[in-house]
Amino acid sequence: MQLKKLNLLGFKTFADKTEIHIDQGMTAIVGPNGSGKSNIVDALLWVLGEQNPRMLRGNSAQDVIFNGTDKRKPLGMAEVKLTVDNSDGTLPVKFNEVTITRRVYRSGESNYLINNTQCRLKDIVELFLDTGVGKGAYAFVSQSEIDAVLSAKPEDRRELFEEAAGIKKYRMKKREALRKLENAEANLERVRDILNELEEQREPMEQQAMTARRYLLLQERLHEIEVGLLVAELQKADYELFAGKQERGEDQEALLTIDAELETLEAQSAELTERNAVIEVELEVVRQNRQSANSHAERTESQLNLMIERNRIATQSQEELIVELTAMSQRIEAIRRQIATEKSTQNETEAEESERRQEWAAQRGVLTELETAVQTSAKQADARQAERVRFAQERAGREAALRGAQERLNEATPRSERLARDISELSNSLIEAQERETDSKLKKEERQGERSLLIQLRTEKESLYQETQNAILNDRQALDSARRTLAEQSARLSTLTELQENHEGFYQGVRAVLQAEKRKQISGHFRAVVDLLTVPEAYRVAVEVALGGSLQDIVTETEAEAKAGIEWLKRNRAGRATF
Repeated sequence: MQLKKLNLLGFKTFADKTEIHIDQGMTAIVGPNGSGKSNIVDALLWVLGEQNPRMLRGNSAQDVIFNGTDKRKPLGMAEVKLTVDNSDGTLPVKFNEVTITRRVYRSGESNYLINNTQCRLKDIVELFLDTGVGKGAYAFVSQSEIDAVLSAKPEDRRELFEEAAGIKKYRMKKREALRKLENAEANLERVRDILNELEEQREPMEQQAMTARRYLLLQERLHEIEVGLLVAELQKADYELFAGKQERGEDQEALLTIDAELETLEAQSAELTERNAVIEVELEVVRQNRQSANSHAERTESQLNLMIERNRIATQSQEELIVELTAMSQRIEAIRRQIATEKSTQNETEAEESERRQEWAAQRGVLTELETAVQTSAKQADARQAERVRFAQERAGREAALRGAQERLNEATPRSERLARDISELSNSLIEAQERETDSKLKKEERQGERSLLIQLRTEKESLYQETQNAILNDRQALDSARRTLAEQSARLSTLTELQENHEGFYQGVRAVLQAEKRKQISGHFRAVVDLLTVPEAYRVAVEVALGGSLQDIVTETEAEAKAGIEWLKRNRAGRATF
């Protein structure tokens, strides 16, 4: 059988894709040590299905993948393709050229292909049987195996001769057939065991089948009975339906009568509703009048209280004013004397004031002219700005401003006369205003006194209200605290009561006797020593230390009850107790 070419990718030292052509005749690969000559032989063995890593000079199946160098990264897959010339029909396939491919990944997954078709390892091994090529074939002999072949035992040489003679294929088929016969015999043995087991189950299953057939007969009978019952119930339902239809007719007649009565009642109800609406309106008017009367009474009462308070304040103020009037009378006398001395100076002051008023009038005239000039200047400035836009408008604006200034100048003279009269009137008004101011100051002082009193009363009421609110809040907090304490005490009391009823903390035998007495399983009176003692708080620890375990001794009224308790404990194996 002629090999044509070998393709390697990622197998051991062949990191790059490598293709080796094998021509007719002898093909030899020559190279120094470490050049990869043995790796080519390993590739041939590997692609033909070799599974032992040691035969490939490795420790695991992933050792055949290129592991990388200092300059190259390791690869994740190794692939070898072997192409064989099958033009003479040596291989039992209808192809002139057969390509065997094997791949392996670092994840452990591997693939076998024949002419790029997925296959099994067994298919490749059977394909190369009796060809002298394959796993363990004599065509692949390494350097270390030559001496082993020459010095082999006759049995080992026989295998080589049988392979060369083409007998190995039949021996493998024989072994495969024997293995299949053994598996078939084992399966037959399991079938016999199953048949024996089923034979043992046949009689019970026959009884079960008879029971099932009887069940089916009874089931059919039950179905017939149920159908008869349904028919009877259906007839009964028909009779009831007929009677129901008659009752329905009677009910409809009664319903018509009821509808007529209902219409009458609805008419009466509508009339009552109208009357009720009128009464509601009148009642609403009465309520509003009552509410307004209540509001008026409240306002009257508040005004009355305010007037009473003001009267009290006025009385108090009157007393104070009497004292102040006495002092003011003395001051008035002093002021009169002072007025007499100042009247002489007042005439001089009035003359000076007249001169100042004239000056002030002149200054007001000047001020008016200045204002007029300022306004004129402003308008002239606006007119000059408008001149840049439109010359005609600027000219019209100037003429209008000039006319306005002339008119205001004409009006300035009568205005100055009016101002003089106004100043005289203002002086009189000033005197009256001073008098009114004096009166208003007195009233203001009175109102301020009343306001201060009201503010004081309001402050007192707010303080009293805040104190009341704080008291209510404190009471609520105390109530909540008391409720929480009550809940905690109730829960604790409930827990303690439950523990006491279950006799928690007692010895097993003592608890069993006390619970048995509670359930009326023992006749008699049984009490623990601890339940019969009442000890003051100061002596409880001393009594507990003195009595120790005797606190759980059981006390009975008679000796017979104690013997009955002991007998009950022994009979029920419930523990021990001291009586």
